[in-house]
Amino acid sequence: MTRYVRSLTGSSRIPSPLGRSCDAKTIVWEEAEGERLDNLAKRSWLTGRTGESVGRALLHAGKWVRDLHDSSAHGTQVIEMRRAIQNLEMRMLGKEIAEQRYIESAIQILNHLIAVAGTSRFTMPVALAHGDFCPANLMWEKNSQSLTVVDFELSEVHPVCYDLFALVSDLRARLLVPLIPKATIRHWEESFWTGYGPVAIETRMLVDALALARIFYHHLPRLLTRRKRRGRAAGLAAFAYRTLAERLVITYRIDLPSKLKEFVLGREASYPGFSH
Repeated sequence: MTRYVRSLTGSSRIPSPLGRSCDAKTIVWEEAEGERLDNLAKRSWLTGRTGESVGRALLHAGKWVRDLHDSSAHGTQVIEMRRAIQNLEMRMLGKEIAEQRYIESAIQILNHLIAVAGTSRFTMPVALAHGDFCPANLMWEKNSQSLTVVDFELSEVHPVCYDLFALVSDLRARLLVPLIPKATIRHWEESFWTGYGPVAIETRMLVDALALARIFYHHLPRLLTRRKRRGRAAGLAAFAYRTLAERLVITYRIDLPSKLKEFVLGREASYPGFSH
């Protein structure tokens, strides 16, 4: 798959596989120079230069993934959002009430998308997708201003919004970290879209809604299980975040339409231990 993607987009941004051992289940690639983009993003609150580097890298990332999609166009596919809502409703079964309320908020975001778009069916171009197109799989070399893309084991044909959603939802999740300025995250996202180039308004609407919904059905519910996954200290930190920061983050950092924000805050305020 690495060789195939290199043939579609060129070899300058993808390390070459050098050898493999079937017995050891090991593949060796040439070294990817630079630093993982997710690590750069984590340090962005320390220095504006780091934030600008992330923006430049995402501009290149947008251009690269657009080349991949354009060179492997494979027709279109209809995405039915009511099916996504049904999946979230099924996900609520057996969950604690606090997690159910998070998922209810995600469902409302998708219902709002359907109401604004006037349809629950979105026709998307289909192409070869990276499969895990996120900052952890992007390397940025600041001296040469070059991007390297790695990890193609999940690559297969998907609607193009698959890659767009993966990248944008990763950036939107960083809105939950108050140390990273909101304007910086917005700049990163727009840099990526600028690199990717023009898309149908329905594509932007769909990716935007899915990325917002994922904050509520995935990222925020993980706070509820953090103690079980990482221990007592991590659980206390998660409780403190929910008590002291969550409402402020939802109010001022996550861009929701006013009616949706009222719905979400109404649900969040009723969580056990939640502070106004």
